[in-house]
Amino acid sequence: MRDPQDPIAAATHPDPYPYYRRLRETQPLYFDRDCGFWVASGVPAIRAVLESAHCHIRPPAQPVPPNLAGTGIAPVFTSLVRMTDGDFHRRMKAAVVAGLAQVDGVVLQAIIDEGLAALVPAGTADLRMLLADLQYRLPAFVIARLLGIEAGDCHNAATRVAPFVAAMAAGASGERVEQGCQAAQMLLAMLTKAGETPTSAPANLTITLLRQAREQGLGPQDALANCLGFLMQTFDATAGLIGNGFLALARLPCGSGGLDWEDFVDEVLRYDPPVQNTRRIIAQDIMIDGHVLKAGDAVVLVLAAANRDPSLNPDPDMFRLIRVDRRLMTFGHGRHLCPGQAIARRLAAAALRLLSAYRDRLSLSSVEAVKYRPLPNARIPEFTA
Repeated sequence: MRDPQDPIAAATHPDPYPYYRRLRETQPLYFDRDCGFWVASGVPAIRAVLESAHCHIRPPAQPVPPNLAGTGIAPVFTSLVRMTDGDFHRRMKAAVVAGLAQVDGVVLQAIIDEGLAALVPAGTADLRMLLADLQYRLPAFVIARLLGIEAGDCHNAATRVAPFVAAMAAGASGERVEQGCQAAQMLLAMLTKAGETPTSAPANLTITLLRQAREQGLGPQDALANCLGFLMQTFDATAGLIGNGFLALARLPCGSGGLDWEDFVDEVLRYDPPVQNTRRIIAQDIMIDGHVLKAGDAVVLVLAAANRDPSLNPDPDMFRLIRVDRRLMTFGHGRHLCPGQAIARRLAAAALRLLSAYRDRLSLSSVEAVKYRPLPNARIPEFTA
């Protein structure tokens, strides 16, 4: 099998992991002249970048991508904790972490069960439709419900998330951005209602985040933007986690009976993560791993390569359900460490537990023929058979 063309194409390659291993072992940090950016695949280099105050999410002079500037999405983008650095990021991240810490695990599981009952018809025969429902509709439904949106509106909210996420993608067309703006307006209206009016939802993370943001001296528009951000962050990443988890189930040499599903999800996150890489921009000249990275340079951090570094996890190319001190880079590291990982794990575990009854529906040939959505950093299988 040929190597991927570059670290970006690797995310959708049938098996990028031998290529990642060679990068990690021979070029843990190098400048790719064809792509025009630095590539970090070694754990020390990735950690150094993610820990440096001089490595930012966005170019300092361009807080909003040009195709989003002046649109209705721009104010949302500039308020997202995921897309910011500096003092605003510090305060908004504190609000987000405090808000998510108040999510009750029993309530979350009840919402997941509610979503499964609402979305998954009993005795479904169409595996492809079931996978699509569990990959995309279930996470959107659960997060919407967790945010306090009424059950009757959650299906509508779930359909709006996809166009919003598409508009946020790098280089999205004007038409997609316009569709995303319309979706964002509708979702923000639902979230505003949830934040202002007591609902019958079993939880209301919107009200919690509004309160936490206020305590950090931030406005309601910042909190609502990050509620919308929860829906966005869950969409592709959880779809990839559930899809890659189902592939791992299909390839298991034995049955799935007696599996510890959260351990299984954690090993999928390590072995075949839904987020393969992330990117940083150098704001000020910095020395990392013996290389000078200059202001304005971009760095692609191959998190999937780091997950299989033997210094983090022994026997990294083996899928092992039981690992002592399993360590992941999938959720990032440092100040931008993803705070929603517990919710993602619980969601994926519930979906995969249900899917385990259908693992015999996929033949080995259909598993090996799976294609991946053409995305630059996410690894999301598409099941066409």
